[in-house]
Amino acid sequence: MQETFLGWFRGAKYVIQYEADFIVLARYAPQLVNTPEYKCYRFLRELQDI
Repeated sequence: MQETFLGWFRGAKYVIQYEADFIVLARYAPQLVNTPEYKCYRFLRELQDI
């Protein structure tokens, strides 16, 4: 599931759909989003690629 978190296809998702997916998948990669600040950073960085 960590690989899914790192590279899942975002395509043309709405932001709310992306957020829901991010929250679910982040549970499987806690070391990648271990602080609230880094969780926000990863979310925003990936959101820019949509």
